[in-house]
Amino acid sequence: MDIDAIHKALANPVRRQILAWLKEPDQYFAD
Repeated sequence: MDIDAIHKALANPVRRQILAWLKEPDQYFAD
């Protein structure tokens, strides 16, 4: 696992938001 890549991803607010969406897709992506 690339720790550097993880830190870069978490440092980016847009990527953090996407991770939050993917964590609870039903809340953000309605069918």
